[in-house]
Amino acid sequence: MANSLPFSYSTVLLGDGRNRNIRIVEILPDSNPRSLVQSRLHTVSLQDNPSYEAISYFWGPRYLACSIVCNGANLNITPSLHGALQRLRLAAHSRWVWADAICIDQSPEAIQERIGQVGMMRDIYESARQVLIWLGDAENNSHQALYIIRQLARHRQTIEALGRPSFWSSGQLDSLGLNLHRGAIQAEWTTLQPFFERPWFKRIWTVQEVAVSRHAVVLCGADEIPWADLVSGLEIGISSRILISKRALNPDTLDFFDPAHAAYLSHQKVLQQSPKYSGYNLDSLLSYLLWFRQRDATNPLDKVFALLGLINNHDTIAAAIVPDYTMTTEALYTALARQLLQGTHSLDILSTPQSPSPQSSLNLPSWVPDWSDSSVRTMSLIGQSRFQYSATGSSRSSTIQVSPDGRVLLLKGHIVDTISTIAPVLEKSDAFYTSPLTSWRDATRQFSTTLDKISQNQQVLLEWQALAGAGSGVAAAEVLETTIRGGVPQHLNMKASYEDWRNNSLPGNLPKAIDSTRHPRLFKGAVFLQTLQDAWSERSEREQEYKTMAYGRRLGKTTRAGFLALLPGHARVGDFIILCEGGKTPLVLRSARNMYGAFELIGDCFVHGMMRGELFRPGELGVIKVV
Repeated sequence: MANSLPFSYSTVLLGDGRNRNIRIVEILPDSNPRSLVQSRLHTVSLQDNPSYEAISYFWGPRYLACSIVCNGANLNITPSLHGALQRLRLAAHSRWVWADAICIDQSPEAIQERIGQVGMMRDIYESARQVLIWLGDAENNSHQALYIIRQLARHRQTIEALGRPSFWSSGQLDSLGLNLHRGAIQAEWTTLQPFFERPWFKRIWTVQEVAVSRHAVVLCGADEIPWADLVSGLEIGISSRILISKRALNPDTLDFFDPAHAAYLSHQKVLQQSPKYSGYNLDSLLSYLLWFRQRDATNPLDKVFALLGLINNHDTIAAAIVPDYTMTTEALYTALARQLLQGTHSLDILSTPQSPSPQSSLNLPSWVPDWSDSSVRTMSLIGQSRFQYSATGSSRSSTIQVSPDGRVLLLKGHIVDTISTIAPVLEKSDAFYTSPLTSWRDATRQFSTTLDKISQNQQVLLEWQALAGAGSGVAAAEVLETTIRGGVPQHLNMKASYEDWRNNSLPGNLPKAIDSTRHPRLFKGAVFLQTLQDAWSERSEREQEYKTMAYGRRLGKTTRAGFLALLPGHARVGDFIILCEGGKTPLVLRSARNMYGAFELIGDCFVHGMMRGELFRPGELGVIKVV
């Protein structure tokens, strides 16, 4: 029976470079799965190569607590970790694992221990015999979801040989063991979406925990599957269109999943050998910050600290940042921006897309990205793709200065133009397979909603075409196409896919023939018919190039030269287009409200005819103040 005294840590771990000490919890054996978890805590050194497994899990609410016995005393942990320990406990032998909530003292008084241990997090997961990914108890028929993934992974070669048919017949699915239900609405496929919506897939710390692992296993209830098989099944299910045709996944799933696996491949040094992921830029701290900014963290400091272990040892910027939980979020984000600017002599971080309506209350200068805002879905022109721009030629910024109070950024640059005309923002709309269908009424409602979204974007794209004068000739149409995709070629656009393109392609002949303002219902019907026609004909593969760079942005024109530009979503008429020394793209700046002669950063932009140094004038540089 447990001691009534609460558990307390007898030693302090600082995680310094001399002893590399960590704690490991020994789960004592018990054949009764419902009995109280008994454990012992041991201090070991990573230098001694201890044998243990590391648990990767979602903490869940901290105000809910389950009790275990540790070193004979009561220790409260979250229900999620409690479920993991029960699942991992063996009947006859002890099991040695590392779990942060137990192995690191989480009390406010132990802040220095926490700082030291967080700095060792990569080493802890990298040294583990294997990483155990605990998704939680079985629910929403998760067993069925894992069966589908296993079957897809098992039959990958067969599926690849069949290609990408527009329709998968019952016979084909039968041969794969996947013709799960012959009714009109196949409910079994709907189990995948809630499976991949589990919180673990959206947390920032889990990226590193998997990426640096020697071997990883996914556990969900009594089921388990190797991480490699989970990835393989999901990849082939998407590329073959099986999961798309069955409406089994939300596209957002891939926004979280694909970059995480790219990080894993990068750490294994095989990223460039994978055709699907080779376009990912994961060479710097900034690239990781951009790719994983949609991930969630309870503490906004972890939006940075959780990624430090993924950066190679030669990145001096990452090496200069030491996890410190006594810092304020504003101080960390500002110091990071300053390091990236002055340490690299480039302005890449100024290309970070920002939300037009920030969700946090952080008091940051406009040039400091708010990494705590997970709502930003716009792709960055710089840092995520391996494609490179050179709007200021080969210039490097020799003098990037920041005011003593950390609020004013001083750059060298010159105004090139102003924005004269803007078109509406192209929002990211959900594809036809946004969510599984459970009834015909649900199908009708969702189809109508989806068609509304597609019609809205088709209308936006029609306005873009009109602004660009794309109907006036082949040259104008090509300029529009290049601008929409930010000049990025298809093989370097990581998210280019036929399904995304099909729902946001440039309008075909049917919608073009109808005035959407005078005949909105007729326009909606024309979009539907055009979509069906495109689905069957499968337009040129070249059209895959458009998509993602344009989402969250708007098209515009400049005053002097009438250049076509892909602008930030919150750009306005009258904003300035400025080229600054060391910048790869032009910047959109706006006169600051509270400081005469200064500017607020709105974002970067792609301006057709300005991306290769054509208009950069080194002899005309002046001081640009950004607040």
